[in-house]
Amino acid sequence: MKILTFLKLLLITISFTGCIITGKNGVPNGGAAMIIEKPVWLSGIRLDDDGYSSKFPEAGENEYLKTVSAGYWLENTNQKKSQLIYNFKINIKKPFANKKVWTKMILSNPSDENNNIIYTHYLEKKDKSTGGTHGTLSNVNINKKYNMILEVYEDKDRTKLISKLNQTIVSPVDNTNGCIKLNRKFKKEKFGFLVDKKNVLTQEHLIVWCDK
Repeated sequence: MKILTFLKLLLITISFTGCIITGKNGVPNGGAAMIIEKPVWLSGIRLDDDGYSSKFPEAGENEYLKTVSAGYWLENTNQKKSQLIYNFKINIKKPFANKKVWTKMILSNPSDENNNIIYTHYLEKKDKSTGGTHGTLSNVNINKKYNMILEVYEDKDRTKLISKLNQTIVSPVDNTNGCIKLNRKFKKEKFGFLVDKKNVLTQEHLIVWCDK
């Protein structure tokens, strides 16, 4: 049973990361770095199937709107490895009375707390969901709370508020030094155990490869 569990965790790790490298360039002595080939989802809200997020905020909901996902994509972009991208997705539970409404998405700015990231758009009655992405992000602090807000207005000038969804997230990732540091529970849950020859790598010796 232990062997089967070990093989399962190892398989998850290999399929999740793409490849493993050892050596210099910031890799801990006796450790390894994972190169991410496909985008990896890092939820900032609680997911029933993911133990690492068990104490994270619940998905927000009001009369009109409900959070579907809120957190980060970890992916290779802009010719750099392991970058962080905000992602906020909201379902529209019921259509607004107006044929067209105007939105404002407000995201906490990890690099400047006094200047939020703001996007404006609109919704029509046929729309079933909304949201957006933003990246790349820097200075994201692990275990820190950030806010993702969607405001819906009756008018284009955005003076008559109809609905507001305020979603708090907790960051399971850190890139304050330019490289990626993952929540320890996330690493254990998603990556399992990695073996270098006959030695099992500890979580402290396992990092995500990045380009500073």
